[in-house]
Amino acid sequence: MVIKINRAKIDLPELDLLKGVKEVHPWHDKQDVYKHTLAVMKGLKSLLKRNPKKILAEKIGAYTREELLTICAVLHDMAKPDTIVYQSKDLTPCRAHEVIMSGRIGKFSKRFGLDKKDEDWLKRLVMWHALPHDLITLAMARKEEDKFLKELVQIAPDMSIDLLVFYYADMIGSDLLKLNRKEYLERERIILKYLTKLGESG
Repeated sequence: MVIKINRAKIDLPELDLLKGVKEVHPWHDKQDVYKHTLAVMKGLKSLLKRNPKKILAEKIGAYTREELLTICAVLHDMAKPDTIVYQSKDLTPCRAHEVIMSGRIGKFSKRFGLDKKDEDWLKRLVMWHALPHDLITLAMARKEEDKFLKELVQIAPDMSIDLLVFYYADMIGSDLLKLNRKEYLERERIILKYLTKLGESG
């Protein structure tokens, strides 16, 4: 598959390997990882268009933070075929896919034209892309929303907004709205609350 990042066209045959890999999970109803990836890319584009954030226009190296979010959307789940475990008909976890894919980012640097700063930033984005999910899950369970926003900022002070925007896109690209509308709307509320607070503090 050929991906467009700004004016550049990048050949990524690795994306085709995601076709037919179906996840069964509270967020994925036998969802094809390839289709999920495209849905995340579409969701991210929509979010950035309707709610642009000046901070994401900041350049890290050759790329802006917004552009690196787009690349993250393309690559973030590419390790799932190598990590999926068919545990049961109702559960197919992809353990550590974030960390494993983070370690593979260097293989894509030349194709995307990433410099060292871009590569390091993208590695962290990919490695931590599920961090907001885990922290918001804790916030919902313990009813301590402000505490876990502080945890996110402590772990990733320079990219908290990026991670939340990406998490929002990842959720949009999932089946959660269809499977559990109440949970989707609650997570969306917390994401928007966190983004507002970070915007006010920044």
